[in-house]
Amino acid sequence: MRRRCRRPGLQPDRGQDGVLPWHPADGDGGARHRPPFGTVGAEPGDAGVYGAGRGRTGHARPLGAVDGEGRRHHGRVLGQALAHRKRSRPGASTGFRSRTRPRDGVLCHVHGGAAPEDRLRQGGAVRLAELLAGIVPGPVGPPGEIEIEGISVDSRSVRPGDLFVAVSGGSADGHAYLADAARAGAVAALVERELPSPSLPVVRVPSTAAALPGVAVAFHGDPSAKLRVTGVTGTNGKTTVTYLIEGILAAAGRVPAVIGTINYRVAGAVLRKGLTTPFPHDLQAVTAEAVALGATDLLMEVSSHSAAQGRIEGVRFDVGIFTNLTRDHLDFHGDMESYFFAKARFFREYLPAGGKRIGIALNGDDPYGERLAGEFPSAATFGFSRSWDVHPEQMAMTWEGTRMVLATPAGPLALRSPLIGAHNVSNIMAAVAGGLLLSVDPAAVAAGVAAAGTIPGRLEPIPNARGLHLFVDYAHTPDGMDRVLSTLRGLTEGRLVTVFGCGGNRDRGKRPAMGGVAALRSDVVVLTSDNPRDEDPVAILAEIVPGLTSEGLVEAHGPSSWREGFFRVEADRKAAIALALSLAEPGDTVAIVGKGHEDVQIIGNRRLPFDDRQAVRDVLAAGG
Repeated sequence: MRRRCRRPGLQPDRGQDGVLPWHPADGDGGARHRPPFGTVGAEPGDAGVYGAGRGRTGHARPLGAVDGEGRRHHGRVLGQALAHRKRSRPGASTGFRSRTRPRDGVLCHVHGGAAPEDRLRQGGAVRLAELLAGIVPGPVGPPGEIEIEGISVDSRSVRPGDLFVAVSGGSADGHAYLADAARAGAVAALVERELPSPSLPVVRVPSTAAALPGVAVAFHGDPSAKLRVTGVTGTNGKTTVTYLIEGILAAAGRVPAVIGTINYRVAGAVLRKGLTTPFPHDLQAVTAEAVALGATDLLMEVSSHSAAQGRIEGVRFDVGIFTNLTRDHLDFHGDMESYFFAKARFFREYLPAGGKRIGIALNGDDPYGERLAGEFPSAATFGFSRSWDVHPEQMAMTWEGTRMVLATPAGPLALRSPLIGAHNVSNIMAAVAGGLLLSVDPAAVAAGVAAAGTIPGRLEPIPNARGLHLFVDYAHTPDGMDRVLSTLRGLTEGRLVTVFGCGGNRDRGKRPAMGGVAALRSDVVVLTSDNPRDEDPVAILAEIVPGLTSEGLVEAHGPSSWREGFFRVEADRKAAIALALSLAEPGDTVAIVGKGHEDVQIIGNRRLPFDDRQAVRDVLAAGG
C-alpha cells in the first residue's frame, strides 16, 4: 500500500591582477581550550552529549503568524495554525521517549512503540488508533479501526484512503472542507471541535496542528531515527553549507539526502521541489522516502519560520549548525530579538529533543553566534578569528576560486573550492566543522569541498564570449547583498554593474538598505522587479531609491557619477538585464541579484516562468 503525505495549501582588499594575496587570518592569537570534536549518531538514549552544553530545553515557545512561506488552502494558512499552538511550560520535557507528555492540556505524540513502524515496514496501511496512540487520551472508538493510507491537510489533494487533518487558522478553517475531503476519498478526519453531522468519521483532539507532527512521525515509522540528521540554520548560507556537506559525505562513501531551498534530493537525484523546510506531514514523508532510497544521512535547511511554527517537531537531529543572523523576515518575526529567538529555539529545544548524542557548530564571528556559544560552551566554533576551533591560516582568491589552509581540531586542512568570497570561506568553515562532527575523515572533507562545485544561483557564473564576468546570486538581504558585491568589487578590474529589486509583501525596511548597499559597492545600478507579488512594482522601486540617493552616497560617488546616470530604473526584469549587459564592457562585472536559482517570477497571484540565468543567455544569444 502507498504511504503518502501531500503539501498544503568582509570586503576583500583588491589584490594585483584581481588576486587576493595569501595572508594569515586576523585574530587575537589565543585559541580557547575546548574538548576535541566528538562523534555523533549514537543511538537514542545515549547519555553523552557533545555540543549541547547546558542549553535550555524547556523555554516557553512564543509562536508568530505565518507569512508567505505558508501555502494557502482555501485561504487558510497551515503555518499560521501551527504558529498558534499553545506554548510549552518552561521546564517541560521535550524528549521523545515516552508515549505521552502533557503540555498545557494538550497530549502530544512522542516517539516510542513499534507497532506503527512495523506495519509501515511491511508496506501496509496503518490503523488510525495506532497513529493516535499518545495523542488521544483513552480509546479512539470505532474510527480507530479505519485503515489510513495517506495524510492530507488540503481537501483539494485528498486521495482515497487518506486521513484529512482539519487545521484551523488564518482566513479559513479546514473544518469547513470535510465534505470536500470525503468526496475526494478521505476515510477519516482529525478535528478539534464538535461538528454537526460530519461527512466522515472523525476523531477530536485538542489541537489538530499540534497533533500533525506526531501523526506524521507515527505514520512514516519515525524515519529520522534511521539517519544521521544535520540541521543548518541562519539568515544566509544554509543552501551553500548543505551542498558542501553533501559533497563531504559523498566523498566519505555515505549517501546524503538533502531537504532545502533549491530542491529535495537523495545521492544527487532530485525528488521534487518545495518549501525550504516542509510542513510536518511533507517533512516526514520526504525523510521516509530518503530512508527507502538508501540514504545514510539527511541534511536539512532549517528556516526560522519552521522553528517558530514547530514544523520540525519529531525530527531527531544529530548536528546543528548556525551560519549567521542578519536582517530578514521582520515582516514575520517583528524584530531581531524575536528572529534570534526562533533560530535559538532550534538549538535549545529541537536538538536535544531527539534523544541522540548531538554536536553543535556556531559562527563565532557573528554576534548572535557568540550568544549561542555562551549558552553551549562545548559547541564547536568557526570563523576568521584564531580564537575559533576552525579558522583560516592562509587563503587566496581569484575568479577561478579560493584556496586556503584551515586550522582545525584534526590538524591543518588544505582546501580548494570554486566558490569565491569571504562569506563562502565562512560557509566552507561551517561545512568543515559539520563534517568533522559527523566523523568524516579530514581527507574526505577536503575532497568533498572541492567536489561540491559551484552552487546553483549562489554567485553562479554565466559563461560568455564578451569578456564579462557575469554572476547570478540569490542574495535578497542587505547583508547578503553586501557580501556578494564586496566579493565582486574586490576582484573586478573594470566596473561593477548591479541589477536588483526587492520582493513584494516582505520586510519593507530592507528596501532602502539594499539600495544603499548597491550604491556603495556598484559603479552602475539597474533597479528592477524581483517578485512583486501583490504590490505595485513601481511603488517597490520608489522605496529603494532613497537608499541610492542618500547624501552620504552622493558624496562617496561624487557628483559626476550622478550626472552620468549612476542608476537606471527598468521594472521589466528581462529588459533590465538586457540594459545592464548593454552598459557593460569587457573587464566589467555584471551581478544579477535577488532571485538566484528561482525559475518563476511571482506577479500578483501568477507564477510566471522566469530564470535570471536563462534570461542572461537569451539576451547574449540575441546579440546583447
